[in-house]
Amino acid sequence: MKKLFQIDSGPVDAPVVVLLHGFMGSSADWGPTRSSLADDFRCISFDLSGHGKSVDLGADEYSMALNEELLVEELRSLDIESAALVGYSMGGRLALYMLASGMFPWTRVCVESANPGGEAGGGRGEWESGRVSFDEERARELETGDLRTFLQKWYGQSVFASLRERPDLLTEIIERLLENDPRELAKALVGMSQGKQKSLWGTLSTTDIPILAVAGALDAKYADIVGRMDGLSPTIRGSIVQGAGHVVHAEKPDEWSTFLKEFLSE
Repeated sequence: MKKLFQIDSGPVDAPVVVLLHGFMGSSADWGPTRSSLADDFRCISFDLSGHGKSVDLGADEYSMALNEELLVEELRSLDIESAALVGYSMGGRLALYMLASGMFPWTRVCVESANPGGEAGGGRGEWESGRVSFDEERARELETGDLRTFLQKWYGQSVFASLRERPDLLTEIIERLLENDPRELAKALVGMSQGKQKSLWGTLSTTDIPILAVAGALDAKYADIVGRMDGLSPTIRGSIVQGAGHVVHAEKPDEWSTFLKEFLSE
């Protein structure tokens, strides 16, 4: 099986930070973040399965388990014994999944606009099956190969309202995402569907690893999630960024870089 593509930058003997992008993104999304951390950290940004250059991996499903296996295998091949973990949206969900699994010794975790999953009970099973069906339907749209139309529809969602108010930034993001293979994205969307993600709220309430949960104030859904995560364990704190929506690291790059660096340096 092939490896996940990665960009490895910064001092080789510095503390390691692993960066995980969101759905349809790639390691290229973290360019400004890598630059801001370059003097003090070794940053390793991965293209997750089905994204960027991590394609044709020879797997039937691009699941969270597969991504964790390939990612941890690569870190160990680089003789990295521990690392901090940063993830945005889908990458944030993967970060929380890997934190819970205990396969690798993460030192601290920062998640941006990430959902720990639905909570047990209250129709959870019905929600899971409905979400999987929803993502399978969107995957079929991707399989047609018309990625530009899919992206226009994707960024029409309410969660990206603040991003649509910045058309130049949105255009820049879309042009970068068009470099993906839509059929590979379809496999990733189904394999890493929120409907297949177990609830991680219980794990978060007992963790002793420092966690920073970030969301934009203009993204009401995820600001609420961060509010619920804040203080769930003594080691978890939330941060709401004013003037930002779902894509905090792109909408407010200076603020993002400042508090991320502070968190990683604690």
